[in-house]
Amino acid sequence: MNKGFSLIELTFVLLIVSILTLMAVPNYTRYLTQTRRIDGQAALLMLANQIESQRMQHHKQPYDPLPTHSQGGWYTLQVNELPGHHYQLLAKPIQSQARYDTTCQTLSLTDRGEQSIAPGISGNPTGSAAACWM
Repeated sequence: MNKGFSLIELTFVLLIVSILTLMAVPNYTRYLTQTRRIDGQAALLMLANQIESQRMQHHKQPYDPLPTHSQGGWYTLQVNELPGHHYQLLAKPIQSQARYDTTCQTLSLTDRGEQSIAPGISGNPTGSAAACWM
């Protein structure tokens, strides 16, 4: 009486596990990228809120230190001053987010509430602003 597994049975199980892994890893990576993108969006919205709050209190551009990174650390934040007391906020992906988020790349938000995307480290974004900001 044989109480073990044959080599063919073990190979078959390994084949099934490999196929499932090949299907799961890209989906998991895509999910992580989308989740981290929310970190950048939230950082831009909080930064805009902080700038507007300081403008209301001091009636001028903010002088208090502004955050330079998103809370999760997946984006660096940049404030670009535009003519007429307007500004544009950018969230640029860093680390693995920069490599995997080719759909959106750099997230952008203006003081008028305009949400867009811009080229980043990996080149031009392949998605649309509407899809990246939903």
